[in-house]
Amino acid sequence: MELEQSGSNTAHVHLQLAIVAHNWGLDAELWQHLDRAVTLPFEAEHSCLPKRLGDFLAQLEPEVLPHNYRSAATRLRVHELLVRQRPDAGPGRKRVIEELLVREANADKDLRAEARGSSDAYRRLGALAAARPA
Repeated sequence: MELEQSGSNTAHVHLQLAIVAHNWGLDAELWQHLDRAVTLPFEAEHSCLPKRLGDFLAQLEPEVLPHNYRSAATRLRVHELLVRQRPDAGPGRKRVIEELLVREANADKDLRAEARGSSDAYRRLGALAAARPA
């Protein structure tokens, strides 16, 4: 791969490689490059990178949420996304779930309920991070 052989270890290159891996169905490579893309700092010359990254993360819903939950009620979707936000998940998977939670329409009430009622501290933190201030 030309991008990979260029030797650049930048967020932009790893995002491009993650997109290519996703398009080719290379799951392991997708998460490997996405983990690097979300942990490296953005380069000044790629000012549109945060938006492109967010849009790509939102496209990965099928990779983190089973089919039967994708059209479920908001409360159930929020709960299932937070259940999948585990400490052992890679940084790329965590960012995908965060992006989906932030973009979930009308989820503020459900996020607050999860933040207050969950017995799992990691899920409570994930809900708080995605909730908009009241």
